Amino acid sequence: AIEPDAHDDNDGLSNKDEYVAGTDPTNSASVFFLGLGMSNSSPMLRLFALEATGAGYEGLERLYALEFVPSLSETNWIGLPGMTNIIGRDEWIIHTNLPPGQHPVFRARTRLSPLPNN
Repeated sequence: AIEPDAHDDNDGLSNKDEYVAGTDPTNSASVFFLGLGMSNSSPMLRLFALEATGAGYEGLERLYALEFVPSLSETNWIGLPGMTNIIGRDEWIIHTNLPPGQHPVFRARTRLSPLPNN
């Protein structure tokens, strides 16, 4: 049995966190990843939003949120407009309307939630 608090692949995430993110707790190459790149000379965030399917995910959906702080000295994370409570559907989520700031910092969060009416 897999222990929830163990780190079977030594990638820094507990097995429980890997379950929530939909990554493989036995494979250190299976990671939760937020990419920052360029599209038509504009910054772009991208994230592959996995659907919560398979054994252990019955009655659950995986939700994602893209957040930012204006600088590393800030601690109050702000959800990007329209980029919170995104349902994972095995598709890329791309956001190009990034907030202004001297050096904004971005993160992605994911969580499991009961399906509506469950």
